[in-house]
Amino acid sequence: MRLLFLLTLVFAITAVLLDARAAESRCHGTVSHGSIENSVKLPGSGPNFRAYSDVAALAGRTYVHSTVAQIVANAYSALAVERPETIYVYGETGLSSGGRFRPHRSHQNGTSVDFFVPVRNAERKSVPLPYLPNCSQRAAGPISSGLCLS
Repeated sequence: MRLLFLLTLVFAITAVLLDARAAESRCHGTVSHGSIENSVKLPGSGPNFRAYSDVAALAGRTYVHSTVAQIVANAYSALAVERPETIYVYGETGLSSGGRFRPHRSHQNGTSVDFFVPVRNAERKSVPLPYLPNCSQRAAGPISSGLCLS
């Protein structure tokens, strides 16, 4: 039963991450002076991961090269099998057409991804960043959507 659940989870993560994949991306220049064509937007969340900020994801700050999207999908799928209880968070990646991406000096050609180190709360439960102790009710449920200011 657990194997079936894990296989379903792996399939779901891969499908979510590859949903937007159309044509192969093409990078130009370097990470610090470049651009990209046919970039892929990473999803805001999946079964075991989320973007660090819903606002940043909606603002279009989570685009990558199609090959990078495949690598991220494979990594999250493997982690879902190896560590199904852990929630992972990725940060900014870049703009849909690349180019200058403040405050970063890189992230310009679709090959850069910021990953956050997984965090556990006082009860040793995996929680997504950003995590504040006064948000423990919200963070204890499904993957939280960013900072809780209550």
